[in-house]
Amino acid sequence: MLRPIALFSAPLLMLSMSLAGGACSADPAASCRVNADCASGVCNADQTCAVVSQDARDAIFVPPDVVAPSDTVAPVDTAGGTDSQAPADTSAAADTAAPADTAPPADTATGPGCVPNGDHVVTRDEVSFVPGTQLRLRVASDVAFDTRPTTSAAGDLRWDLAQNFDGDANLTVPLLDPSAQWFGASFPTATYATRRSAGDELLGVFRADDDALYLLGVVSPADGAARTELVYDPPAKMLSFPLEAGTSWETDSQVSGLSNGAWTYATENWHVSVDLDGTVETPAGAFGAVRLIVGLYRWFNGSFYVEVQQVFVAECEGTVAVVKGHGNDGGPELATASEIRRRTP
Repeated sequence: MLRPIALFSAPLLMLSMSLAGGACSADPAASCRVNADCASGVCNADQTCAVVSQDARDAIFVPPDVVAPSDTVAPVDTAGGTDSQAPADTSAAADTAAPADTAPPADTATGPGCVPNGDHVVTRDEVSFVPGTQLRLRVASDVAFDTRPTTSAAGDLRWDLAQNFDGDANLTVPLLDPSAQWFGASFPTATYATRRSAGDELLGVFRADDDALYLLGVVSPADGAARTELVYDPPAKMLSFPLEAGTSWETDSQVSGLSNGAWTYATENWHVSVDLDGTVETPAGAFGAVRLIVGLYRWFNGSFYVEVQQVFVAECEGTVAVVKGHGNDGGPELATASEIRRRTP
């Protein structure tokens, strides 16, 4: 049985643009005053920086993977099959021997009759979370991409994710109704569940409220002795409306339950910052969007681990693109991505 890991009192390194130029140190003996002074994201009580564990990448969770549905796509196979006119589906069975990963924080769909007003603010009324929505994505893994935006002649910030990346493949993912799944009774307030990434079939379970979206847990698609059923206490806030540059929020969660049939306990600290707005280009078109820097700091089995990803959310469209960094890459800007996913027709 794994021993519980004590929760650090220090908050997660705020992986936002406002701290990009802050002093960071990789020296474990370096002095610090706040978490942002340390590359590890943790300033100890004796004002020395904690060391980032390279082995922590083997811990039970990885940062959120965000997918973006669109209610304009044609009906597709709800099992996540391949689009017959697109690259091969990258879906694969979950590795039952591997520990559970965290799920996407924000699967949002276009609201009926919603018309973007271009005010660079995404309100709750401009997104919806509807079970049965089919998510059509284009996904690439382990590719180079500079997340620093370019500036147009008009002064608009732009990110080009419409380009082709090596290994691009199309993936279709449904939003599931939790009440119809084996884990429904464990999450009676859940709004929907969806698969977390192209690499496995674990599901994130979410609750959409009037002003926020919360991650309630992570589960396997099927029940059984080797099931995964992890609960976040308290639920981790993934989105806090309205989404507008300059806003941020943070959640400390204890995560416990079964991971591949084994009891698991960990602590996670999530920090989300809305840092920029501009235009993101995707295979499905160009969208005016706000950029979220999503940072996860995890304590598990005596190790801690940092990972960051960038999430682009558009008015009336939801999440249109995600760039996920490699473990301990820092941030907020990235030069390479462990996974890039974006909206596709």
